[in-house]
Amino acid sequence: MNEVKLGRYEHYKGGLYGVTAVAVNTETLEDLVIYKSF
Repeated sequence: MNEVKLGRYEHYKGGLYGVTAVAVNTETLEDLVIYKSF
């Protein structure tokens, strides 16, 4: 997975999101980003 920095991100349409963690799905080994909408 590409490195993801924790912090706040603004969507190009204006939404604000906070990345809180990076996780791995144990069944598929897929990388996941945990985020929260502000």
